[in-house]
Amino acid sequence: MARKKGEHERPKLSEALDKAFVVYERYNQQKDVFSKFHKLKYRYIANFGKKAEQPFQIVNEVINQIFQASRRLGTNYWQSEELFGMTEEQISKHYERMEKLEEIFWEESQTDELNTKLDLAISICEEICKSANNFGLWNFFQRYR
Repeated sequence: MARKKGEHERPKLSEALDKAFVVYERYNQQKDVFSKFHKLKYRYIANFGKKAEQPFQIVNEVINQIFQASRRLGTNYWQSEELFGMTEEQISKHYERMEKLEEIFWEESQTDELNTKLDLAISICEEICKSANNFGLWNFFQRYR
């Protein structure tokens, strides 16, 4: 799926939006995986109760953070023309906010904030499965694939 360019889109804007659109392309390439994951949520809740929804909420929060960072970087931060007329302090804050969004957009390390959240979601799932059935998350997914 290619991004459709606006009729009067400037080259710098096109370049920024194209870079940001990579997230959407990659997500769409794996949309079947995400669809299955979201369907699994209801089966998981039916087996383990409403409180078992938390890991799914965490994963959705991570996905939303990535999409939001992508949109904001493409529309607000990767266009150098916006810096014209800013004070040094404003430019510094601009780059500081941009760097925080880029940390979300690009995986910096295994211990970044989003990986930590995903690890938490997996741990919660494993604990729920172990305490409820004593067979662990892997067996649950194998059984309900």
